[in-house]
Amino acid sequence: MSTKKRRTQNQAVLEYMQTHDGITSWEAFENFSIISLPRRIKDLKERGHSIEMTWQRRPNGEKFGLYRLVD
Repeated sequence: MSTKKRRTQNQAVLEYMQTHDGITSWEAFENFSIISLPRRIKDLKERGHSIEMTWQRRPNGEKFGLYRLVD
């Protein structure tokens, strides 16, 4: 039996935001199979992390939310 502790979805999202310029729902799904990023963000906020969401726009006009850690 492995003694390696499995990373939770919340830990994965937090670590990703710490090493990237934020995270989108698409990145959360592609990298971690997370279907509800807003729920994970809510969990992290409840644990005291400051996170903001800003709307971004792709060149084709499509909007998406980008979640970032706030210092």
